[in-house]
Amino acid sequence: LVALALKTVPDAWTRPVAGVCAALEAAAAAAPEARRPALRAALLNFLTVLPEEMRKAVFSSEPRRARFFAAVQDDTGLAMEAALRELRTALPTVVVADDGGALEEACALKRQALRCVLSWTVLQSGLSTETMSEVYSLIIEHLRLQSTYEAACQVLVELLALQSTAKYERTVCEGLMPVLTTEEDTLVAQPLCELLSQFCETFSRFVARNLARPDVVRLLNMVLAFTNFPGHFGVDEELSSAPHQFWYELVETLTDGTTVPQPQNGASTKGDEATHPSSVFGAGGPRLDASALIARHRQLTAAGNAAVELVRAGGGGGGGGAVWDIAVETFAALVLVVRDKVRRPQESEWLTWKP
Repeated sequence: LVALALKTVPDAWTRPVAGVCAALEAAAAAAPEARRPALRAALLNFLTVLPEEMRKAVFSSEPRRARFFAAVQDDTGLAMEAALRELRTALPTVVVADDGGALEEACALKRQALRCVLSWTVLQSGLSTETMSEVYSLIIEHLRLQSTYEAACQVLVELLALQSTAKYERTVCEGLMPVLTTEEDTLVAQPLCELLSQFCETFSRFVARNLARPDVVRLLNMVLAFTNFPGHFGVDEELSSAPHQFWYELVETLTDGTTVPQPQNGASTKGDEATHPSSVFGAGGPRLDASALIARHRQLTAAGNAAVELVRAGGGGGGGGAVWDIAVETFAALVLVVRDKVRRPQESEWLTWKP
């Protein structure tokens, strides 16, 4: 169907999205219950592949390309509604033994719908604020489900990389923070690391402004943990480099003078030697393990709580001091983590790497 559309739209087939939606939705409504998921999956598959192929297609002329895109984009609302309708549908709560995999079918439809939403969001940048707010809310909701977690992560990582996402800072940040900072054994490291890193890169200003919030401190701990992912980068792990761009963005944001008030003389930020014991930075002193400093970093949650309350009460100065104290602690921990990651391994391990 997609190949046919690429050859015939708009001259012979004027509204491919509307035509396929009408045909498959009517077929699903008339079909037995057991056949409906397959027809809905076929519709979602068509709606996912069409915009992806459009972006890659080579047209005979620019005017034909413009007419093709106009014919398809006119029905963006129909495509988005088909995908969002699937995401709004609740999963079956009771599954009988002979249901033929109804729950897995429902989960597969939701994963396909997530990819469909991504395809149309990338194709059509002018979607309404109401639609995009619902898109982000539904994707975040599907991060909470084990069966759709990985697909939702992958879709959200790509959406966060779009410039237009910055307009939805409140929806995305306030919706994502409770999900990102909840530890679940079922979470998969790779997609979570990619999502954390992309979220922090896109909303580095949000992170910097709210550095004294306990949930943001927790978020930083998670990013630090991924930066300190066990193993040697390039040999037995590839995750630890993913947050590097975020750390760069955070430094730039903290020091640009427009997002966070710069520390004044006598403010609560201290130099390395004053802030940390000589065992951390002193030459020749006992070396502090990075994980121990990260553990100490977690103790700042209480200070973050106090700073938030102070800002709410109108005393902004104390909040700024707490932000810079936490920033100093964070980058002190980061220095130790990076130093560990670039350290030469033990000779016995090093010899195993040689060809």
